[in-house]
Amino acid sequence: MSELYSRIHRHTAKSSGTVVAACVSGELHEIGLRMAADLLELEGWQTFYLGANTPAMSIIEIIREKKARLLILSMCLPINGPALREMISTLRKQMDNSVKIIIGGYTISSDPVYAASFGADAVALDAGDAPAIAARLLGR
Repeated sequence: MSELYSRIHRHTAKSSGTVVAACVSGELHEIGLRMAADLLELEGWQTFYLGANTPAMSIIEIIREKKARLLILSMCLPINGPALREMISTLRKQMDNSVKIIIGGYTISSDPVYAASFGADAVALDAGDAPAIAARLLGR
């Protein structure tokens, strides 16, 4: 993945928008999220990758600071379901529906009914889905 970084800034199109990518509080599995963020950056998105185990209020602060319209959240372990549910609920309360939310991760992609229960705007079954979903959600 690190070999892609030298290509990102040479081949990107004009900015497609701003996205924040984070794993919910307690989640340490971040490789899929990192790949999704890299693919979005290759498509011209300005990405702010926060990584693993990010507290909900820190995510919201960065979204506000960077004026992001898209948030990608990753959750691999079912034990982190309550943190994902809380993150989405907190974001909706504080920012209404002005920020679109994509969720992904092993547990999310393996159970569509469970994934739908979180109330996100979209589900990415794998990292490669993120750019197309992001473009669709924001009309790009």
